[in-house]
Amino acid sequence: MKLAKTLAAATCAALVLMVFTTHLSKSSADSATRGRAVVHSIRHKELWVTHQRDSAISILKFPSGELLDGFSLPAGTQPHIITFHSGKYAYVSGMGNGALSIVDADSRQLLKTLNFAPALCHQGKVSPDGTIMLVSVLPTRKLHKLAVDESNGSWTPLSSVEFPVSGRRHSAPSSGQTASAPMYRR
Repeated sequence: MKLAKTLAAATCAALVLMVFTTHLSKSSADSATRGRAVVHSIRHKELWVTHQRDSAISILKFPSGELLDGFSLPAGTQPHIITFHSGKYAYVSGMGNGALSIVDADSRQLLKTLNFAPALCHQGKVSPDGTIMLVSVLPTRKLHKLAVDESNGSWTPLSSVEFPVSGRRHSAPSSGQTASAPMYRR
């Protein structure tokens, strides 16, 4: 019930998007382990809630809804979608500033901002093997490709591709229904 009330209050104030993540314990390379392998354990599950109006993120304990933490991004960011790959970094798309904000998920500190357009950076998603990220930007109709190296905290833009608007709608052969969005071709 507490989670429902917290989310209801947040939805009244701003557009909310929820993303689940689990954080792992600190690296096994610290001095206490002296190089031995240590099994990482799950500390807790978190629910990250975006507040577009305030350019803020609330972090709730899941499933209880208890407020754990929160932080603000630069004014005008208007965070939209948050994704995680390893749980070490949060990738926050900015609908207001057209940038992808990279946040240390444990310290909640903004580490890097990658600017792609004046506005409407929709989402950044890391590939399953963790080496590539694709970032979609709505007004430019571009998909940006980045090299990712989370272990060294490195994100390097490689290339981008633009998707022209065809305006044609295509029929779905199996059902005969018309698609609701234009299909893009390169």
